[in-house]
Amino acid sequence: MRLKGFQARRIFGALVIVAGLLVGFFGFMALAQTPGNRAPPSAADLIGVSVFSPDGTPVGTVSAVSVGADQQISEIRLTTASPLGLGERTVAIRQESFIVLDGAVVIDLSAAEVDALPTQTVLRGSPA
Repeated sequence: MRLKGFQARRIFGALVIVAGLLVGFFGFMALAQTPGNRAPPSAADLIGVSVFSPDGTPVGTVSAVSVGADQQISEIRLTTASPLGLGERTVAIRQESFIVLDGAVVIDLSAAEVDALPTQTVLRGSPA
């Protein structure tokens, strides 16, 4: 069955729009993951930065950073609301569970999972 000119142009136009959206989306994702010419953030740069869960829910702010022997960030401490809503508490997040993006930290834990983490009092990771 042969398509008429109008139908063919309509299908072609829809394909071009879908292709453009896909190229734009994947281009944005590649750009977001490419650090470019920027140096990785220092530990001091992260203090006070907002922390978000993967769905964009704010879960706290960075209050301390641990640096390993290789001078790479190994752990962050974030201050978050107490699960009961009374005051604040500090929890530790290991380096493999977060990523630093332009002025924010995104962790791979939901807000409920952060609430379930033990409260930290000693910088080296001992639970309270």
